[in-house]
Amino acid sequence: MAGATSSSSSCRELRPLIHLLFPLCIHWIAEEMTVSVLVDVTTAALCPGSSTCSQAIYITGIQQTVVGVFKMLTLPILGQLADEYGRKPLLLLTLSTTIIPFALLVINQSKGFVYAYYVLRTVSYIISQGSIFCISVAYAADVVEESKRAGVFGWIMGLFSASHVMGNFLARFLPEQYIFEVSIALLIFCPVYMHFFLVETVTLAPNNDETSSYMDTILNALRGRYNSMKYAAKVVFSRYF
Repeated sequence: MAGATSSSSSCRELRPLIHLLFPLCIHWIAEEMTVSVLVDVTTAALCPGSSTCSQAIYITGIQQTVVGVFKMLTLPILGQLADEYGRKPLLLLTLSTTIIPFALLVINQSKGFVYAYYVLRTVSYIISQGSIFCISVAYAADVVEESKRAGVFGWIMGLFSASHVMGNFLARFLPEQYIFEVSIALLIFCPVYMHFFLVETVTLAPNNDETSSYMDTILNALRGRYNSMKYAAKVVFSRYF
């Protein structure tokens, strides 16, 4: 009985987040829909006539390495920018970066376009992967009471997982030649919906020199990240060497 009451309370806490969670779920579904088809498209473009493609494996490995390295720098910067300029602009930015890479594959799926897709998708991953979820959690923390946040964060994570399952499910039933078109339509819908319906939760302080403040935020984030990495390396070396 107590568990049911707690679950019902968490659901009520999600109501102020409906204009955040609805487009996020659509975005995650649209991204996941393309995963299975992307393997076939990449193999056909880079290794025509072959069922396997070593080039695709190498490109994916390089992509994951580059994204992992640069995410260490971009995540703190985007987090600080979200504190300085609001959650909504950063969510619109990070969600929108996914559109252009998939648009290339809608236009053409030749070898050159596939390479261009991976370059732009790498940039997109650096900006959006992880940051969308972090900024969304920050938005939820602004809206939800402190005592209810853990339950709401659990719901957000559950919706994230459910969206990936739904994306895979839909990909099984949609014709393969239309998956990228449907995905692009959904990806465009998400930032447009947020632009009109999502309410900003951060009260912005008046600033006479926005350019200077913007650069200061980035430089401070980079400096802080460098100092934290330097301190971590110092601790490791002093302990083991």
